[in-house]
Amino acid sequence: TSLQGDDLAKAYDRYYQKALDQTHTYRLYFYLLSIILLIGIANSIIRRLRAYALTAQKAEEKYRNIFENSVAGIFQTTPDGQYLSANPMLSKIYGYGSNLELIQRLTDIQHQLYVLPNRRREFIDLMQKKGSVMDFESQVYRQDGSTIWISETARSVRNRHGTLLYYEGSVTDITARKQAE
Repeated sequence: TSLQGDDLAKAYDRYYQKALDQTHTYRLYFYLLSIILLIGIANSIIRRLRAYALTAQKAEEKYRNIFENSVAGIFQTTPDGQYLSANPMLSKIYGYGSNLELIQRLTDIQHQLYVLPNRRREFIDLMQKKGSVMDFESQVYRQDGSTIWISETARSVRNRHGTLLYYEGSVTDITARKQAE
């Protein structure tokens, strides 16, 4: 009976080892399947991110095109009177060769741009009271010292706490209309 017990123990060990081997195999398959699934999820996320990036890039190009090719001058200025950005049409209206030249040279809007410096103060007062202005007409200097008439439409841009960041808006040259009046 001792031999039968040894045979039984050996048979048990063989079956136990076989079960362990199968468990290891299933565990390996499970890990491989998990890795494949994670790679699939990662690829899906990457494809979505690429699609979002492409959509954002197209939107940026669209709005950049609108900004660059607008028939109106578009600007952003600080409350103290410096240009943060300007489109090519604004540079053209004011007689500057480029946006960068306008931004670098026109550093005090109140005194360098407006023929009547108090117009900038009136602009700021309206912006503080209403948050925006429409058809704000002023006579301004071009880079060469000549004067033109402009109409501004602008709004205040604030952060989420209500702090004024800058003004942004558009300018149109209304000199011909003013001369006809």
